Amino acid sequence: MIALNCQLYKVLSEINDLKTIVVNTTSLAAIQPISSFTQYCVGKAAREAYFRNFALETDSRVLNYSPGPVETDMITEIGKSSFDPQIREMFSPTSTQSVDTHRKRLSPKETVSKLIAIIDKNEFDNGGRVDYFDS
Repeated sequence: MIALNCQLYKVLSEINDLKTIVVNTTSLAAIQPISSFTQYCVGKAAREAYFRNFALETDSRVLNYSPGPVETDMITEIGKSSFDPQIREMFSPTSTQSVDTHRKRLSPKETVSKLIAIIDKNEFDNGGRVDYFDS
């Protein structure tokens, strides 16, 4: 991931007057531990740290966007495979629980629409994190 981003940045930086916005898809798991998600949490935290530094070291705008709990195959797989029974229940298709008690599951269209609005407005802190549920 780091090597790919460095190469892409090198190519893009050679194009005059090209303004770049880099979006890292992150997760609440980057800042909040979740049982049975150790590797996922560590990976997301490391990516956020990388992109915060990328924002400092380049002239790109960088957004760490947390799309919220999106209805994807990942949620289905977690509901079937997590070793933690509470996590399996929370992510089960028959669960009446939300992924987070204050949050609903989102369609990809809902979260992408919000992401586009954030990018269009372009008022986020460079290298900062924005969650779907931030106001």
